[in-house]
Amino acid sequence: MTFPVSRTPDNPPPAAPAADDPFRREAALLTAFDAIPDWVMLVDRDHVIRRVNKPMAAAFGTIPQGLLGRRCHEVVHGSDAPVEGCPHVRLLERRSGRETAVLEFAGHGLFEVTCTALTDAAGRLVGTVHHAHDVTARVLRERDLQASRERLRRALAETVKAMGALVARRDPYTAGHERRVARLCAALAAELGLDPEVRDGLVTAARVHDVGKVAVPAEVLAKPARLTVWEFDLVRQHAAAGHEILAGIPFDWPVADVVLQHHERLDGSGYPRGLGGGDILREARVLAVADVVEAMSSHRPYRPALGLEAALAEIEAGAGSRYDPDVAAACRAVLEREPELLAPEA
Repeated sequence: MTFPVSRTPDNPPPAAPAADDPFRREAALLTAFDAIPDWVMLVDRDHVIRRVNKPMAAAFGTIPQGLLGRRCHEVVHGSDAPVEGCPHVRLLERRSGRETAVLEFAGHGLFEVTCTALTDAAGRLVGTVHHAHDVTARVLRERDLQASRERLRRALAETVKAMGALVARRDPYTAGHERRVARLCAALAAELGLDPEVRDGLVTAARVHDVGKVAVPAEVLAKPARLTVWEFDLVRQHAAAGHEILAGIPFDWPVADVVLQHHERLDGSGYPRGLGGGDILREARVLAVADVVEAMSSHRPYRPALGLEAALAEIEAGAGSRYDPDVAAACRAVLEREPELLAPEA
């Protein structure tokens, strides 16, 4: 038994296929192919162009038939062989999937080329579908931006160098201390497996971590006797003064905050803010250890050097309370291998 189907405006009967239905003609596929504004071509295993859309052909001043039968690398690169990094070659090696690369097309600019595997009815790889999108303007903008960043980095590096020269002119001891601390920080960063970007920020902060001492009277910095309570309070202001000096400089890293925190301690006993634990940046925890070890190992205006073992004993005694335990362990490992990191400059 069959049942009549009720038809409503929302449920009309299916239309009979029209003889000229654009979705049922192969010509429609060609129309869609040619409507894609990017360049599209089908390339066989021998690198021969088998089909190309009109926008690509027009870019080469011809019609699609004018490019058929030519090797793709000859057309788009003007070369006798596939160029290095050719996604078509890589895909033929992989035999499936998709490959993408940014390549220069001779006389036309830079294109992001995506090659997708083209298979026959039996699933055999017979070539690739190339889709090429012009990214010249985008890549040039990115290159200009990268060049601007490099110029800024060089300018910042010169700024750091100038700050070091200013400190050295006023207080040679502090300048040498900063250089040795920076060397030790670089080694600690490697030992701890810190990312290169983090390492660069840490070393930059180490090179200027005592720049705030320019705000401390020179006679206090060079005093050959133990400081009074009032004088020590003046010296303790150098972390905040350094932060104030550095805060307006557009470093890629939190240099000013690391400098501000390098006298903070895990148990909250440090200064200037009495931060503790996770509130202290990791870079500042590394710098804190390097700063103490170098300071204790070296001669100071008011006392002779205490020696490396005394410095490491202080760090290990405070590991987990005042100092980061991972940094403390890394510091001993590094300085047992490379004690020359703390050697004064000739």
